[in-house]
Amino acid sequence: MTPLEVDYSPSSMIDDIDVHLDEYASRSAAVRDVVAWVPIRYGTGEREVVDVFGALDAPVLHVFFHGGYWQQLGREDASFSAASFTARGVAYAAAGYTLAPEADLGEIVEQARNAVVALATQFDGRIVVSGSSAGAHLAAMVAVTDWPSRGFEQSPIAGLVLMSGIYDLLPLIDTYVNDALGLDETTARRLSPLGLIEDGSGGPQAVVAVGEIETDAFRTQSAVFASRLQQRGWPVTFIDVDNRNHFDIVFDLAEASTVLGGAVHAMEADLTR
Repeated sequence: MTPLEVDYSPSSMIDDIDVHLDEYASRSAAVRDVVAWVPIRYGTGEREVVDVFGALDAPVLHVFFHGGYWQQLGREDASFSAASFTARGVAYAAAGYTLAPEADLGEIVEQARNAVVALATQFDGRIVVSGSSAGAHLAAMVAVTDWPSRGFEQSPIAGLVLMSGIYDLLPLIDTYVNDALGLDETTARRLSPLGLIEDGSGGPQAVVAVGEIETDAFRTQSAVFASRLQQRGWPVTFIDVDNRNHFDIVFDLAEASTVLGGAVHAMEADLTR
């Protein structure tokens, strides 16, 4: 791999990625066996489904988009946080989407938006959107949606939690990641949330987090995006998570005893005051 590809390969910082992927699957399977959930379809594609854990009349719904460079994993691997959220009265949704190259990235972004639209029409509480890695990119793109064009007077998004994301896609054009995505400069700019935050626009409460054990590229992308949001008037908390890497940072999301999970819990409390 080229130096750029190594910098955008989060697995280069750990010994074995399969250990983490297996843990996603095993933890999620265990939760799906004990916490009630219902699938909500938002499109016709096989993966255009959101699994919702907990009650739709909960005061807060936390919608999570999984990572995998838009090419791997699924909602079935993203259920591991559901038990902790539902135990404190927060509904949790694991969102699925069609993977590349079956869908291009523009289509995947639209699916992410459609998933939140479908949930917002059925849910009366406050919605927090989150994601890890590629999922953080999707969550950020959902947050900058033109909501009036979709029939909403204002954004239904009350909170945003981003972990180890990519917010400027231009560097990916010259990496192996782009083999399945087929990005060019025009599409990369159009689908990069970093360039879509309008000056003075303001936005929902946001938590932007990155692990200590990550490549310079991911750490820089997170810091720059958090700064851009703050410059544009968004209330932002930036968290550099000690002793966490690109893959295990997600296990802190729902755990209020951790720095990241504590910030998420505080956001929920603020939204329900």
